[in-house]
Amino acid sequence: MSLTKALASNGYVLMQGEISEPCSLADVYRGYLAEGFSIRFMHDDVIIPNIEFKLARNALQQYSIEHAYRVVINDAHTVRIAPPELQIAYKVYLGSDKDLSDAIFIYELFKPIIRIEEMTKWCKELGVGCDWLVKE
Repeated sequence: MSLTKALASNGYVLMQGEISEPCSLADVYRGYLAEGFSIRFMHDDVIIPNIEFKLARNALQQYSIEHAYRVVINDAHTVRIAPPELQIAYKVYLGSDKDLSDAIFIYELFKPIIRIEEMTKWCKELGVGCDWLVKE
């Protein structure tokens, strides 16, 4: 619950409940996280963008947490993101036009540090091809 306190003190609100009420938080944790759903926080009542939290439910999600990249924002804040190689493979796996566009965006953004072998491994793991993405 220290995470929710930190978020509340920085202007975030819980989309599925009242962040300042312990009973509401407990209900959200039991009703959402424990059942495998995510919870979302938004800043200053602005719906998009928002932050989504969920517990790892499978080996892929656990890997994502254990191998997260630390990203520093404005020299002051640090967030952790899933490895870009895994993000790309997963977006290709999802396969919608938006997801494929996201895969291209993530690839281009992280191109200097993308480990092609790692991305290819995750694409194979998810049963998708990503050779089309790698343009040398």
